[in-house]
Amino acid sequence: LRLFNCLFLSKVPTLFVTSLEMKNTPFLGWITQIGECLYVNRRSHKNLNQEIQVIQDWINQGFNVLIFPEATTSDGVKLKPFKSSLLQISQNGNIPITAYCLKYLRLNSEKVSPTDMLNNICWYENAAFLPHLFKQFMNKIVHFELVEVDQFQSSEYTERKSLVSRIETSISKEYTVFDSY
Repeated sequence: LRLFNCLFLSKVPTLFVTSLEMKNTPFLGWITQIGECLYVNRRSHKNLNQEIQVIQDWINQGFNVLIFPEATTSDGVKLKPFKSSLLQISQNGNIPITAYCLKYLRLNSEKVSPTDMLNNICWYENAAFLPHLFKQFMNKIVHFELVEVDQFQSSEYTERKSLVSRIETSISKEYTVFDSY
């Protein structure tokens, strides 16, 4: 699980939505299954309505569900464009959304740099997971902050793309941006 997942779980009991690919990844698939993650096929929208219904059913049972709006891992240096399809859930059930931002502040007593994000903190693209995990164990200390950015009422937005745009704008204002990157 990502550091964010562990941090978030310590604050809010939550089910995470992750990719079907993650379920089929050695070791990580096992972890996501133990964590009772909900899976979606990010490469195909063929079963999107069914996936939305499964997530909706969990929400209706009183569970919190966390969706990563970028729908992928990233290098952490800058935000990737947000996807809107899974936010249809909030509009179907008029479900409020709380947006969070994870901000990395310091790594081993130094201010976090783009190089730190790329080489020492984030797991992204085609990087192998186990070498990344071992690298995490080499970090002496990582300071980060989980910020509750804003709350949104989906009923205030007629289109989910305008909702996701507003969420993206709010998170990007809070997100650590590296000017030199």
